[in-house]
Amino acid sequence: MNPINGYVVFAGYCENEPTLSWKNDTQLNIGCKLQSNHIRTLVSQAYGISVVFEKK
Repeated sequence: MNPINGYVVFAGYCENEPTLSWKNDTQLNIGCKLQSNHIRTLVSQAYGISVVFEKK
């Protein structure tokens, strides 16, 4: 995805492959086992869709 045309909803350092799942039409869940003390970026809402981080 071209960053100019896209929207970053999650950035972080995961020990595993992040998982993405739709809870419903308006909520996207992102699952990730974070590496210790690494910064993550997460928006709470993008284009009317709530983005929820699930720490594993």
